Amino acid sequence: MKNLCLRALAFAMGFFAASVVTATAISPQFTQQDPCSLSAPASLNGSVTSPSSASLNWPSVSGAYGYRVRVQTTPDGETVSDFLSFNLNASLSGLTTGATYRCTVAAVCADNQDSPNPGSAIVIDIIINYAAPGGETLVDASPVPLPTTVDCAPNPFGDFLQLRLPPYAESALDGRVRVFSLTGALVFDQRVRLVPGAEVRLETNTWSPGIYILHLETPYGVSRQIMVKKG
Repeated sequence: MKNLCLRALAFAMGFFAASVVTATAISPQFTQQDPCSLSAPASLNGSVTSPSSASLNWPSVSGAYGYRVRVQTTPDGETVSDFLSFNLNASLSGLTTGATYRCTVAAVCADNQDSPNPGSAIVIDIIINYAAPGGETLVDASPVPLPTTVDCAPNPFGDFLQLRLPPYAESALDGRVRVFSLTGALVFDQRVRLVPGAEVRLETNTWSPGIYILHLETPYGVSRQIMVKKG
């Protein structure tokens, strides 16, 4: 009987030891949380409100904690402002008359970090050329860059401009060319088909000398270039 009790105790102790070993061998499983991924605001509008200030506004993005606003000079790329906005608008001050600024608005996640989604930011360029209340507004917005560069020459130009898609481009590109004066007036609007290596000629002999903003709209987005017509 004594031996039977000892065997039962040994068996119980062995079972308990095995249970302890089994329990400590199980590690907790953590599920990695997916990073926040937000889209860009659907649009971005800007206007020059004085010779040294401008304003931006954009629609909300679902799930955004706030919006990162960055302002840089072009073409130098110097950052003149970088801040977090909890509103759907922002006021910019201390700008220079005649200068061009690139304004970027990005959706920010709840952890105050920019979304890693490459399409989470939208960009516009503003030229500070104040003419009247709510005056000069020169904006383009697209989070998707063009797949290749479209050359526009000469610059400065005279009686014509030529658009050229590089010969190494994979395919032709259908687009729309719109040209604006510094007062915001539309002076040219034409649909074009760009073929790799070929040139599209735009007649400009009736345009007045001055600065123009050429918009090239394609299925990939919008590119913008400042062009100067010689006097």
